[in-house]
Amino acid sequence: MITAILFFSLIAAILLVVLASLKTLQHFGIALPLYVSTVQAVNENAHAMPMLTDGRQKFVVTTRNKINGLPMSAQNKQDIYRFVLGADDKLAKLLQSENVPVALTGVTFGALTVTFRLRLREFSRQNLDKLMKMEGLISQVLCVESVRLMQCAGWIDCEVSSPVRATVSLDSLAHATDGTTVAMGVDSNMQPATVDISQHGLIAAIAPSRRGKTQAIRTMLYLLKRANPSLNIVVVAFKTEDWKAFESCATLIVDSDELKQFQTWLLATMYKRAKHPESNRWIVVFDDLANLLTVNPELQNSILQFSSLGAGTGITTVVSTQFTGKDSGGVAMTANATARLLFKPSSNMQGARDGGMARLGLDQLSTQKGDALLVVDGDTVRIATSMTDDRLIEQLHGSVPSRDWLHKESQPQHNYGALPTSIGVHPMEEAIEKLNGWLLDDGTFDWSVGKFNNRSEALRRLGWSNNGSGVEKLKELEYYIFERQEARQRPRH
Repeated sequence: MITAILFFSLIAAILLVVLASLKTLQHFGIALPLYVSTVQAVNENAHAMPMLTDGRQKFVVTTRNKINGLPMSAQNKQDIYRFVLGADDKLAKLLQSENVPVALTGVTFGALTVTFRLRLREFSRQNLDKLMKMEGLISQVLCVESVRLMQCAGWIDCEVSSPVRATVSLDSLAHATDGTTVAMGVDSNMQPATVDISQHGLIAAIAPSRRGKTQAIRTMLYLLKRANPSLNIVVVAFKTEDWKAFESCATLIVDSDELKQFQTWLLATMYKRAKHPESNRWIVVFDDLANLLTVNPELQNSILQFSSLGAGTGITTVVSTQFTGKDSGGVAMTANATARLLFKPSSNMQGARDGGMARLGLDQLSTQKGDALLVVDGDTVRIATSMTDDRLIEQLHGSVPSRDWLHKESQPQHNYGALPTSIGVHPMEEAIEKLNGWLLDDGTFDWSVGKFNNRSEALRRLGWSNNGSGVEKLKELEYYIFERQEARQRPRH
């Protein structure tokens, strides 16, 4: 008898030690099989609960394992675990009361969303229509801000706002960024969603204030510059506080007079690169477009040309604006934006204009910063964007575009859309005079490709620095000389 008492006392002491250890581990945020007591209670009462899932035990284990892999604290994992189990119960009761036979086949987790994958048990038009109209009811039952129901091949995704925000890792986005392909954020499965900027002349980020569009562009530029230090970045901004960190790796334009010179220079550069392609890439950002247009209305026509020529010349234009419409340059300005980052709009009507296509479900996004739809060539994915700290941006290194547009001699005068038919007095004639007779010597200039055979000697004779700025000015001079010679050789009528 005494032996039995001692045995059971020892067992009880061991159990107390184990339970105390579990509490200690949870206190320090170590991931455990989540909320053991909840799982046990659910399993014991599973027969009395009207669940959507056919295999309750398998669902519990799979969900627990997925949540354990999320980048969040142990407490947040417990919160989202309780939410999913409770949502399964509430959805089952709601759908049963509405007489819609549905099975829950899986759950996925994004940074801002939880997605329940539903499948009709009985396929009929009536059942499908009833289910697709239940977004409002589901929102009320689950007490969430947003619900999106989307038809897929054989199932319906019920995407709801997550009770916990997961961290979007910059390292994971950087790992998915390579060359001209950049990760814009993570999708509803926590996988990077990417865009190849070389395929798009115009990328637009559209949202009311405080939705996260500027932060999303900052992160995009950070990732691209980190992967491509030689990338040329120019940011035209109405206000500068969001862009000061980029001063060491990009050129910032805030003066309206400089912007006008830059527009002329950029158009000339695009037309030149259309004839003589160059390998270096440029990204030009116009932040807060509506306000930029108030001080520089002619920017509207320039952006239309930028978006048309950009993809073929290695220059991608990015615009951010609070809305599309008459006061932000007209819908035509963003009509050529083949990649769009869209956040929750101020109204359904505005959302239809911003999206450029029907039934995107922009009104069903949440107001959380970074909750957006990425629309690329008509394909849509919901993503969570990331924020980048100024200190990380300030650590970037690489080339910074020189302000050649401020040097009048570097701007060839073009009749845009057509080649020059005559050459008159031009500031670059002064540069040609500095070369004296050297330019006319045999072998000095390669007329087949339109450049000096010895660029270093040309820079020395001109008195220009042998660096990035000097070489760019020399390229402009070579282009001018080549065009002048072609114009002189054309027959006159």
